[in-house]
Amino acid sequence: MAARPGLRCRLRGRWRHPDDLPARDADTGRRGGGHRQGPRELRACQDLHADTLVIATDTDAVYVDWGTAHQRPIGAANPNELSRLSFPAGSMGPKVEAAVDFARTTGKEAVIGAFNDLSPILKGTAGTRVSMTMTGIAYG
Repeated sequence: MAARPGLRCRLRGRWRHPDDLPARDADTGRRGGGHRQGPRELRACQDLHADTLVIATDTDAVYVDWGTAHQRPIGAANPNELSRLSFPAGSMGPKVEAAVDFARTTGKEAVIGAFNDLSPILKGTAGTRVSMTMTGIAYG
């Protein structure tokens, strides 16, 4: 896997960065030249029926009450429950929104965690896991 931050899609057992995937032409729907940027990266993972979405960031998990004495990491969450919480629009908000959207749209798992923790994230032992199979929100 390339050593760069951002989204990862697991396609047919291989982890790929969406920039490595050919873009889909908005008019024809065919794959062709160009690269994805921004929300298109998420759509790429959805369009290609990725098994899992990993959003690599500089934080080890999604936290409630971030930056306070009461902050708590979220270990796993149902996307419907997670979407009821509020996260800063300029930082964790878009990441949570993308993970929630992926899990709801595909029925598959999305994970948000630290880029430096990619190995434990891929093993299922780190990050915040977002899945329709989860009930509620598990902290810790």
